[in-house]
Amino acid sequence: NIVEIYFYGDDNQLVYRTGQGLGNISGDYTFYENAEQIRCSDVTVTAKGDGSKFSLFYFAIDELKYSITFKEPSNKQEIIDIVDSFTKKTPENNKAFSGV
Repeated sequence: NIVEIYFYGDDNQLVYRTGQGLGNISGDYTFYENAEQIRCSDVTVTAKGDGSKFSLFYFAIDELKYSITFKEPSNKQEIIDIVDSFTKKTPENNKAFSGV
C-alpha cells in the first residue's frame, strides 16, 4: 500500500509518497546523471538529479519508505531540512505519527 500526495505551490510542485515496500517507491524511472547518498540525522537518503540540483530523493524510517519528487530541482540543504523534519523527536511529531 502506498499513499501519494501532490503539492502545488507558486514556484514548484512535488509528489510525496510513503508506504511499505523495497527500495525506491517513487515511481520515477527517469535517468538522472547524478545519484548521491546523503546522511541526515540517522537516515541515509538517496538523492538523484542533474548537476548540483536534485529532483528525486527517497529514504526509509523503520518499516516505512518515503519519496519526494520535485518538478523544479532542489538543492541538498532543502532535502536535508525536509528529512530532518521527518526524524525530529518532538511531542508534536510523536502525536502525529502515533495517530493520537
